[in-house]
Amino acid sequence: MAITVLFVTVIALATAGRNRFAIFASGGLIRTASSVLRVLAGRALGPRLIECTQLVNAIEGRSAEDIFGEIDAMKFRSCMTLFAHATPENRIFTDALAKYYAGEFDPLTLRYLRQ
Repeated sequence: MAITVLFVTVIALATAGRNRFAIFASGGLIRTASSVLRVLAGRALGPRLIECTQLVNAIEGRSAEDIFGEIDAMKFRSCMTLFAHATPENRIFTDALAKYYAGEFDPLTLRYLRQ
């Protein structure tokens, strides 16, 4: 469930509000960093996102592509960039980027966040 929500978040983010399906699928939820903070602060979704990220971070000897496949690994990187940018005090997301992407944030996600 939480990973699916992560992916829907990325779809909405990647289309920057230009795709009607993405806006519908995300419920208009992800528009700003403050929207991300509301998701993380939610009593159900926030802890699940953190738990899923912890589980992925605990996997040893596999790349993000091995775990998710090529396309979903790109979505995971974008999600981790989004959540790390919105919550710099929460290291779990930057830890995932460090482990699976040499600490590199997703450039398209960063560009969207700067708009």
